[in-house]
Amino acid sequence: MSEEIKNEKACNKEEAKTTEESSEDTKSEVNDIETNIEEVDETAKKIEALEAEKATLSDQMLRLAAEYDNFRKRTSKEKESLWNDAVSATISDVIPLIDDFERAISQECSDKSYKDGVDMVYKKFTDMLQKLNISEIPADGEFNPELHEAIIHIEDDSLPQNSISEVMRKGYMLGGKVIRHTLVKVAN
Repeated sequence: MSEEIKNEKACNKEEAKTTEESSEDTKSEVNDIETNIEEVDETAKKIEALEAEKATLSDQMLRLAAEYDNFRKRTSKEKESLWNDAVSATISDVIPLIDDFERAISQECSDKSYKDGVDMVYKKFTDMLQKLNISEIPADGEFNPELHEAIIHIEDDSLPQNSISEVMRKGYMLGGKVIRHTLVKVAN
């Protein structure tokens, strides 16, 4: 029996060692798990920070893209405005020549080839105006102070009030911008 007791004691000692080793292994695993949880928490915080930075950068990129688009549109409008201003300034100097050609065409001339030449030059001028998107201001109907300039007021019961009775000088516009107002006689 003593041998059995010895064997039993030896088994108990081995079990105690195994239990201690198992307990140490469990503690080590718990420590590893706690370390992993801390690492996961740190990684989650880093991910949140990176997502916040990504959102900030994405917002900045969208704002910059919108700002660039606005700059591009504004620059395009400025270029168009400069072009229209240059054309208006140039054409306002050419329009009196067209007036002179219209007066020359309306005069009687005995030399037909001379009159045909004046007509051809006048036609070239009017074609040039069309290519530049310049049109005559219509002067039929009611007086519009944005398009017409009244230089004479007449009393005529046969005409409606504030209507144009006669065009004294043609007016021109580039697109929607008036280059020269039409001079008119208005009935009151």
